[in-house]
Amino acid sequence: MGLPWDEGWNIPFDAPYYPPLPVVYRNVEFQHVFFEADPAAVARLLPEPLVAAPDGACSVVGIRVPFSSGYGAFAEVAVQLKCSLRGEVGWYCSHVWHDGPRGISAGREVWGTPKVFADLDVRHVEGGYLSRASVSGAPIVTISSTHDRAAEVSELP
Repeated sequence: MGLPWDEGWNIPFDAPYYPPLPVVYRNVEFQHVFFEADPAAVARLLPEPLVAAPDGACSVVGIRVPFSSGYGAFAEVAVQLKCSLRGEVGWYCSHVWHDGPRGISAGREVWGTPKVFADLDVRHVEGGYLSRASVSGAPIVTISSTHDRAAEVSELP
């Protein structure tokens, strides 16, 4: 008798690296910087059948998670590309750098988001936010922004 098909949420089922969903997050901070790129360049980063948005909208994101019931504390930096699938508009994460091994495993196995292990510095600085990702000492992404107030959800693209 084997494991029922609807009970094997993780492999190996008897030694999971992270707990099953749902996951609780507390005090998460996000830094979003939106920009536009050439839609043809964006298209080269999208898997088929995704289609780049005509406006070339993109964002880079720094995330600091001081508490997660599933993955522990972690930070992340990601590139998001506006796109569509069968006419429905959404965002695709083309690159994700992450500093927690459990989050990397879950990203690949649960969420379908390949992540690269990186050294991350995601934090408030005087009047703004700074996010940096590096791999083996080589800088990959630096996001620096200033702000005068928190953004309202309705203001985000």
